[in-house]
Amino acid sequence: IIQGEDGSWDDTDVLNPSIIKKDGIYYNYYSGFDGTVWRTGVATSEDGINWVKSSNNPVLDLSKDGWDSNYIAANGSAIMIEDKVYYYYQGGENPCSIGLAVSEDGITFKKYGEPILTPSEKWDINGVADPYVIEHNGNYYMYYLGVDKFNIQRLGVALSSDGVNWNKYKSNPIMDVGTVGAFDENGLGEPSIIYIYPNFYMLYTGRDKEEYRNIGAAVSRDGVNWKKLNYDGIFSLEDNTWDNSVMCDTTFLEKEKGIYYVYYGGGNIPEPAQNLNGKIGMFVISTTTVDHFDVMSDWAEIGMNSTEVLKGSYDIETLSDGSKFAWVEANSSIELKNIPDTTQIEIKGFMPLDIHQKAGINRVELKVLVDGKEVQSFSYEKDCEVIILLEKQEVLSDKEEEYITIEFQATSYVNQFERGIANDNRNLSWRVNSIYLK
Repeated sequence: IIQGEDGSWDDTDVLNPSIIKKDGIYYNYYSGFDGTVWRTGVATSEDGINWVKSSNNPVLDLSKDGWDSNYIAANGSAIMIEDKVYYYYQGGENPCSIGLAVSEDGITFKKYGEPILTPSEKWDINGVADPYVIEHNGNYYMYYLGVDKFNIQRLGVALSSDGVNWNKYKSNPIMDVGTVGAFDENGLGEPSIIYIYPNFYMLYTGRDKEEYRNIGAAVSRDGVNWKKLNYDGIFSLEDNTWDNSVMCDTTFLEKEKGIYYVYYGGGNIPEPAQNLNGKIGMFVISTTTVDHFDVMSDWAEIGMNSTEVLKGSYDIETLSDGSKFAWVEANSSIELKNIPDTTQIEIKGFMPLDIHQKAGINRVELKVLVDGKEVQSFSYEKDCEVIILLEKQEVLSDKEEEYITIEFQATSYVNQFERGIANDNRNLSWRVNSIYLK
């Protein structure tokens, strides 16, 4: 969707997109390479697909003097903070650091005089780079690449309350290179992160031993402890395409509810840094909203994980008689598509008070919220079925929303392993069989 122009400042490589929305317009900050110097440019769009490069490009260049006067890789991350564009970028050499430039109009930037994140630990002593910044619950998280003295690349995170002053997470690095033969055995970097309750999701670039680059995925509940989801990259690098050797540098844009545009850099030459014939492409991720949750459904067949549909649940289990259920934690939720002809919300499950009683808890309260408003509450003092029927017209506002968010808040959960009851380390509260709009 974006490529370099012959004889221009970005004619060799165009990579590292980062997208924000400002005053109804999408701004795409990207890195351009002319064969000698990297710089940052911007393109704008009304739809996120068709882009027009700014006549003011490049908007970020080498400083005349100072820490980033000899090298600026751009490779940055843009985010809106207090109606201003904060652009985090990497610059300087031996070692590389991360700087910050701020703009009120999205075009004219003023740099901070010194880096805002520098090498300081054993694992990142040879450079910090590839920043990606998100806001979550009033704090800012910067995910970044660190390089050690052996040039091994890993990922870390730093935290900030203002987007300027950063503290590295004490247990960095948060993600290591892959095992021998994995797509990321030679290094990993360029993370991009979104939060979709209750998880953080990451896409990142992995490098194999021949410098082919692909995209990996990982998931986290707290933003710092991550689990990789694949041994190979998520795409097959196909012959005779513009991105058959390199897919990297992802960035997320939520285009509409449940629909994410993912922009990435790609090329057909497997080089470690530049001269890739780099261009920018896009693919789409859909977090599909369903109209029911039924443990008897074949979730694999519809291409979804049951735990992604019912947030706060665990994988579906099957009993010897063939019946199924899903354990949930104390707090769980589901987003259902609001079908106009339906009149009821039906929830069925089971409250196993026996496991709570083994932990010394004799009563469990369960609240049901619809679109953030408490609509029902229940009290359980023995093992019993959970059957909840809600009249949709009564629990919803007058406005017919396209989606309905149903939340469950229980007063108790039991970790049987921690309490010495059983060898089960999950936080179990109650069991769900089905949730339907009827």
